[in-house]
Amino acid sequence: VRAYAVNSYGNAYGDLKVFTTLPPILAEVMPPTFSMNDITNYTAIGEFLIKNNGGDPVTDRGIRYSTDGVNYTYVPSTTLNKTDIGTFRANLTGLQSNTTYYAQAYAINNVGMALSSEASFRTTSLAILTTTPPSEVTGFTATSGGDITFTGDDVISAKGICWSTDVNSTIDLATKTSEALSGIGTGTFVSRIKDLTPGVKYYVRAYAVNSYGVAYGNLDSLYTATTALITTIHPTNVTNISAITGGIVSSDGSQDVYTRGVCWSTHPNPTMADSYTASGSGIGSFAITLTDLMGSTKYYVRAYAINSVGTAYGNLDSIKTSAPKLEAVTTTDVINIGGTTALGRGYVGKIGGAQVTERGFCWNTTGGADVAGPHAACSTSGNGSFAAGLTGLTPNTKYYARAYAANSVGVSYGDEI
Repeated sequence: VRAYAVNSYGNAYGDLKVFTTLPPILAEVMPPTFSMNDITNYTAIGEFLIKNNGGDPVTDRGIRYSTDGVNYTYVPSTTLNKTDIGTFRANLTGLQSNTTYYAQAYAINNVGMALSSEASFRTTSLAILTTTPPSEVTGFTATSGGDITFTGDDVISAKGICWSTDVNSTIDLATKTSEALSGIGTGTFVSRIKDLTPGVKYYVRAYAVNSYGVAYGNLDSLYTATTALITTIHPTNVTNISAITGGIVSSDGSQDVYTRGVCWSTHPNPTMADSYTASGSGIGSFAITLTDLMGSTKYYVRAYAINSVGTAYGNLDSIKTSAPKLEAVTTTDVINIGGTTALGRGYVGKIGGAQVTERGFCWNTTGGADVAGPHAACSTSGNGSFAAGLTGLTPNTKYYARAYAANSVGVSYGDEI
């Protein structure tokens, strides 16, 4: 080895010195550590540090363990580390539950095997169980459970299901069930999950508690059902009293749609509390004819679909009916004919598109009777069958009579009899 110095004229060197390195020695290894989070009934993960390689490359390293400090099992490190010094991990498997183990880290170079001082850890004796896949899922409830195959050589003191919208559901949460205990605790159990929110993903796992702590089953998940997805079909064929519309149920929300249809009103956002009509069940499209509408009126329309979660409404649409027409009136007959009285019967159809404000019978002895002459109004209004009394008649006289109905458009007459 020699020193050097450089200036603008060139390089200058000091006198040459010679030294010989010491022979390699064993590597220096720190004892392994075991986190409680990495220890189970049958496995453990140990972490250790190789401080230096002793002047020779380390060709193998890992952890050896035993229950007696004599008969060791060697587990090479699987850590991907490009150097032969630094931090390494080793996965210990095939252990016995509820057992104390003694462990040392080791590192091998050409000089030999270096061992750390001894460390110890104890495997757990938690229960072993699996989570039953969720079933019978609705918008608000579901069924799950668990199967406890090993109690941890201890009595199970609590078991059930815990759930959360977060992956790490634990019994520290209020969202858990507690099932009845029997015997030491092995076997299957069923839990009913309640108070869920529709359309939400939940993470579910079974748990079992013994004196060693809480054991959890495998993590599972579920999606709660939601209301159906429906769109309103734009109304067509609009008249003064009717229109054709409908809906398309594209998703049942994971629950059967048992009723679907259309609701309408003269105010926005109609609901089932307003006028409505039904058309079958299930998913798919359907058509409905709205009837008994009023002429020259704006109606708001939207489809609906109902499943066990609730009622879903489609997009809001609207129509404007055409102008109302005269009511269609039928003269049925005249009965109970006496010397001075008779009873006329008639019928008003539902095609006018305007509220019937008056209906009755008119009569005379010449024909072409109308409400300008003798007439009698029925005590009720609206559509349908009615009767009106003819009075002030002359005995043994021929009369001409016909039914009439009046709405905002005018007066309509039935055939004369």
